[in-house]
Amino acid sequence: MNQLTAFERELLVQFEKLAAASKTSLKTSEDTSEALQALSGALSKRLKKIEEKQAEIESFQSNLLKALNEQSDGVDSLIEQVNALLSASKK
Repeated sequence: MNQLTAFERELLVQFEKLAAASKTSLKTSEDTSEALQALSGALSKRLKKIEEKQAEIESFQSNLLKALNEQSDGVDSLIEQVNALLSASKK
């Protein structure tokens, strides 16, 4: 190191600063990447839960609609029977 000129020593100091900054930047990038991967995993799990809940709700709605349609058909049939009885009693 003593054989270096002042210019070479200054270049070496600048290079060492640049290397340290690059190392810090790399560490920050790695940390950010890990955080983003963790967030992505959490979001994927949450999205899956939402999709499962949506499918559950759609199934419930389908069953409810079927039951309401059956009830409506039953009411229509009952009305027809009452009307038939009323017509028969008028004769």
